[in-house]
Amino acid sequence: MPAIQLDRLNQQILSILQPQFGPQAFVESLKSLMDAHTNRAYRPGFEVEQNLSIESYHLAPIIVQQLNVQLIRFTQNNPDLALSYVQFLWNEPFLELKTLAATILGVLPQEKSTDVLRIISALGLETNEKMLLQLLFLQGTHQIRKKNPKEWLSILKEWLDSGNPGRTNTALQALQILAEDNQFENLPTVFSMLTQAFLNPLEATTNSLVGLVQKLAERSPIETAYHLRNIYLNSSTEKINRLIRRCIPFLPEEQQFSLRQVMR
Repeated sequence: MPAIQLDRLNQQILSILQPQFGPQAFVESLKSLMDAHTNRAYRPGFEVEQNLSIESYHLAPIIVQQLNVQLIRFTQNNPDLALSYVQFLWNEPFLELKTLAATILGVLPQEKSTDVLRIISALGLETNEKMLLQLLFLQGTHQIRKKNPKEWLSILKEWLDSGNPGRTNTALQALQILAEDNQFENLPTVFSMLTQAFLNPLEATTNSLVGLVQKLAERSPIETAYHLRNIYLNSSTEKINRLIRRCIPFLPEEQQFSLRQVMR
């Protein structure tokens, strides 16, 4: 994008990121900006169209990048106002607006952590779309994972303990994001929660459970194999064994062979 157009784009973005705008006015102005820049020539392939359950403006990457840069700066300077934008942005049907809501949550200062945890918990439990949960937990918990991991893990444990398939599934997907984060160090707690979920597997949550094992195996394969082995030796049932066998291919060959030998 030529410099003159980039300058104009930033002027457009800054014109709507003004402290005098309340949430509704901000969101409406943002939608107008995105609509002006939408890629109307975009035509998804059949496979993409089949999987596309969330509306999108199909903005050029440079527009998304500049929106993020300016919104992060605005949030850091106006945390209370930016926080008030989150629910309005998330309520919109467009992926780009939901992404900006998650971005705000992920960069709010630590003194807003109670509000961030409350909002993420509420949005997570009311959202069934896997793609949106991944977006919310990856971007929205960015600061929480660094500054308030114990509080976040406590919430996830409550969801696992609930026995509710929806809450359990949401917790397992949030744990996948923690397992992927190389800066997150409290893997023992994640493994403990994995074991808990394995011992009481719910049919509706098995895919998320297996997905968590895959993320843990990518991050710490030997420790993952160790925990799967202990689960088998201490709590073997047909359902648990079937789940473990689904997870074996995620392990390195040596650990695969060892675990299969134990399960013979």
